[in-house]
Amino acid sequence: MDIYTILSLKEQLDDLDKKRIRLYNNIKKYCESLDPEYLKTLDYTELKEFFHALEFYLPESVQMVYRRIREEKYPELKKAVYYPELNQIDFLSLKKIKTIDTLLGTKWRKGDFIYNPFYSAADLNREEQEKFNDYAVAKRIFIKKYRFRCKCGKCFSRLFSKDTFNNMKRFYESGIDTTGSDEVDSYFYIECEYDSDCDLEICDKKSFERAKYDVCYIKAKEPNTEHEQY
Repeated sequence: MDIYTILSLKEQLDDLDKKRIRLYNNIKKYCESLDPEYLKTLDYTELKEFFHALEFYLPESVQMVYRRIREEKYPELKKAVYYPELNQIDFLSLKKIKTIDTLLGTKWRKGDFIYNPFYSAADLNREEQEKFNDYAVAKRIFIKKYRFRCKCGKCFSRLFSKDTFNNMKRFYESGIDTTGSDEVDSYFYIECEYDSDCDLEICDKKSFERAKYDVCYIKAKEPNTEHEQY
């Protein structure tokens, strides 16, 4: 094959790229010119197919019409659907419950830590955070874990369950292992990777009380996704 054939193929490819851009712009322009009232006349099956095929081309006004029609057909979508048990919450507004449901259903995966970005996105104040964490643990949406930090705060121990943490506390405060097992060591140590002076050691009540630890919440339950087929 000579270089002229290759150059010809490159020109054809460039032409296809230009055509693709023109088609993209035309689709976007036509979508933006759609009358929202026209969409209301369509059968829901047609509208759903159209929306899923062209979602990223559609202006917000058209997307809102689709979502409104979808909620009219399936009123349960106005509430929590990924985690229906959230609808039992009586200390948060429906708007916040719906936001939390969407975040947990689409942004946070099973095994992810629940940190400040989640609470900020859900617009929860400190009191609401504490209540919600307790509720989510009770409903097994979250699991509650503990971990110790070295003195500089950059190195962590493994995660401990609440029962194990409480047993450690009892052991170091009184010297009694209430589990009757080897679950709690008489000497607990975290080596700091950054500064040997920041190593953490726990061996008695005083060192346990001085130790810094984090309470961690981890997403433990997969979402219900049946409604995504609506």
